[in-house]
Amino acid sequence: MDDFKQGVRSQAQLLSNFIARHLWEDSELDTIDQLVADFSQSFHMAEVYILDTEGVVISTSSGQERNLGSRVSGHEATRAVLGTPDEVIRANPETGVRNFFYASPVVYNNEQVGVTYVVSSLENTDYTLTTVKNFLLTGTLATVLLTVFLGFLVSKTISKPIEDITSKAEQMAKGNYRVKIDIKSEDEIGQLAKKFNNLASRLRHTIGELSSQKSKMEFILQNLTDGVLAFNKKGELIHKNPLADELLPDHSLSGVFESIGNFGKILNSKEISTQMIKQKDKALLLNFVPFKSEENQEPGIIVVINDITEREKLEDLRREFVANVSHELRTPLTSVKSYVEALQNGGLENKEISESFLQVIEDETERMVRLVKDLLMSSRLDFKKENWQWQSVGINSLMENTLSKVEVQRSSKNQQINYHPDSKLPTITGDWDKLQQVFINIISNSIKYTDPEGNIKINVDTTVNGILITIEDNGIGIPQNDLPRIFERFYRVDKARSRQMGGTGLGLAISKQIVEGHGGNISVQSKEGVGTKFKITLPIESDSKRGNRSE
Repeated sequence: MDDFKQGVRSQAQLLSNFIARHLWEDSELDTIDQLVADFSQSFHMAEVYILDTEGVVISTSSGQERNLGSRVSGHEATRAVLGTPDEVIRANPETGVRNFFYASPVVYNNEQVGVTYVVSSLENTDYTLTTVKNFLLTGTLATVLLTVFLGFLVSKTISKPIEDITSKAEQMAKGNYRVKIDIKSEDEIGQLAKKFNNLASRLRHTIGELSSQKSKMEFILQNLTDGVLAFNKKGELIHKNPLADELLPDHSLSGVFESIGNFGKILNSKEISTQMIKQKDKALLLNFVPFKSEENQEPGIIVVINDITEREKLEDLRREFVANVSHELRTPLTSVKSYVEALQNGGLENKEISESFLQVIEDETERMVRLVKDLLMSSRLDFKKENWQWQSVGINSLMENTLSKVEVQRSSKNQQINYHPDSKLPTITGDWDKLQQVFINIISNSIKYTDPEGNIKINVDTTVNGILITIEDNGIGIPQNDLPRIFERFYRVDKARSRQMGGTGLGLAISKQIVEGHGGNISVQSKEGVGTKFKITLPIESDSKRGNRSE
């Protein structure tokens, strides 16, 4: 077995050396395919695959072309993709034939460029072992028969060891392979005892190995991240793993085959069919794989259940985001187009009308500019591309500077902003401009949605871990159903009123990203008709942390 494994390793390493340069230079796959085909001839009863650095098959030996483009999920392949050679012996659950799996990273110029993956059958090796076992069993049986025959001929002095051997043989027949016969002589009876002991040892080893392989397969099946159901040719459930129970309870099993229609058609098909079903809070992708056992020719269907709930949610969010961006841009563009057409159709002749129209065009253009700027910032924050200017920031000076920027907006509604600075507040490490953007967004919203002569309170307190800033107003408030989505992009409680006030729908989403980028947290409490309270927590960081964050 060791020689067999070493031969596979050597051939795989030799193949890796030949294809490394081609993978590095992105040569034509025909060249790699030819090398694989040439080396495959030296691998007896083996499949050869070349994987890219993502574990996807890009070249195979002859007869395995169906696996091109698929991802190899075995742990040995995963370890090789990560740079560590690995090997394992697994039995095919359908045929029972054991295979030796060996995966080795392909390295060129000290950089991994792919993986050589070899699957070699141990059928011949196991056949040799079976032949030896059969030979031993046949020889042992013949020896037992001869011993029984001679027992009637020899004296009573040898009858006792024969009875002992017979007794131990009966125990072995019942499944007790740990028995051992005491060898008291080197004659024929002693030799027979040795044969029995050897037989028991080999049987014990073989059965232990089979039990270990069975346990491994059961462990893998029980811990799969997908649900697995197996049905026989009559459509009866013959096996399922725990995750299948969780994803598709017993009362839902009847709907499995209702979703795939003709059971017999899928049973006789050679292709994998898929069907997506949606439950109350889950989206499941069912993969129907027909199979046929090599031993009893009993066909069946394996159903692999993938939970794609999160993927569907992300897809819904993506569609919603694209729709919102399209809508936000279409509205001002339509307005600009309408006023431009009006100017072209004679509006320019009236100075008063043209100036009014041009002002509207300027306002709508500015609105689109603000939207694009906010989108770009949100995108940079998402992909960690935003430049942060870290420095020591005094909350008092930052808040006073912010209030001066919203003074015109506040005074236009004759509102009161109550803020009493505390000289004992510590400084924090942060980006002055981005933090000011957060406070301007929230305070401006409080001014917008608070009636004239309303009150806005701003408190800054120190906590165990940093600073807590509370901004509270007595405005119109936010309905409870809208609170969980208030920080989503383009989400507005009152869409018509928000657009009328010039909002882009991105302010709170960007504010949340900026606060979290500082290692802080932002939350909101509100009651419709009573008011809204935003809480922002910011940590106090040392100079060393600030330096690391700047990097």
